[in-house]
Amino acid sequence: MVTVMMMVPTLSSFFLDTSEYLPSNNLLDYRKNSSTSLDSKRLGAGKELSVIAEHNIKHITPTTQVILAAARKISDNIIVLIPGTTNSTVAKYLSTRKGVSKVLTAENVDNDGFPEENFTSTILATHKIHNFSHIIGVSSQLGKSVLPRVAAKLDVPAVTNIVNVKTPDTFVRSIYAGKAFMTIKVMDPVKVIIVKEGCCSSNCRGNQAPIESAPIEEGLYSVKSQKMRLNKSKLPLLVDAKTVICGGGGLQSSENFLKLYEVANALDAAVGATKSAVDRGFAPKSLQVGQIGTTIAPDLYIGIGVSGNLEHITGIKDSRVIVAINKDCNAPLFKVADFGVVMDLFDALPTLKYLLRHF
Repeated sequence: MVTVMMMVPTLSSFFLDTSEYLPSNNLLDYRKNSSTSLDSKRLGAGKELSVIAEHNIKHITPTTQVILAAARKISDNIIVLIPGTTNSTVAKYLSTRKGVSKVLTAENVDNDGFPEENFTSTILATHKIHNFSHIIGVSSQLGKSVLPRVAAKLDVPAVTNIVNVKTPDTFVRSIYAGKAFMTIKVMDPVKVIIVKEGCCSSNCRGNQAPIESAPIEEGLYSVKSQKMRLNKSKLPLLVDAKTVICGGGGLQSSENFLKLYEVANALDAAVGATKSAVDRGFAPKSLQVGQIGTTIAPDLYIGIGVSGNLEHITGIKDSRVIVAINKDCNAPLFKVADFGVVMDLFDALPTLKYLLRHF
């Protein structure tokens, strides 16, 4: 059962101090005037909590630090589950984080395809052993695919877009594309929580925890993963990148979309795509940026041929600097951009490549 309390900011809230009810961008920053201390309500060592750690084989993603920070506010008995093949450094690093009591590696999950069915079965098999009070993941492509499956199997709701944790059973979630916030109280015995990306991270070291293999459920699904390799460069992941170059429907074809990689390589940037570009087959869904796809918060976002509908802007609004390049001066992206270039993208791309090579 879920109890809901909605809080919708009025126009005046954008000019007055709203710290009384608006959640912080940092999951660790709880309301200063709250009369109840979260530490006094944390579950402690009695109940085990699971965190789904995401990584790029060599390192964990910054958002994994966020969900660890949130988990520590709920329990000091955290079991970290790592999907896919990774090197020992990732597991060892996570085993030293504060509050982590055990690290489980699930190498039956393919890194390239992330077969959701296999990982769902692994999480459920682990839950049978540990009887988790909470299962927490991040609002990434993997998290939004796997955790709702887990919640459905456990017959509980998946609580999405969480931006703050008030008590072990009370959470604040973002709704209406971030224009309002909802406080919900979850009464179910297992709480499946999906934390919104783009929050500040925290880094706390603790004692060394044991590293073990996760249980493998019998009769795993046979999943074939089909790869779509766009280029041979080693570019950062969308969730990690400090710079993101995003292509929209204005690119008109997958061949033109590939031209973004020439600029991305020069800037060491990740490449993203709008829903329009993905729906038209210019790029794979794993590159989709927006409320439906991956939410990002890079230092620099460059939108090329991106109109900028609400779904996409919601996914990039936490970017430090937004640059829009579009021949349509009325494109919605210009309204939120810090810098705008009104220019045909097919003229802008060669110019941008020339400037990067010679300056």
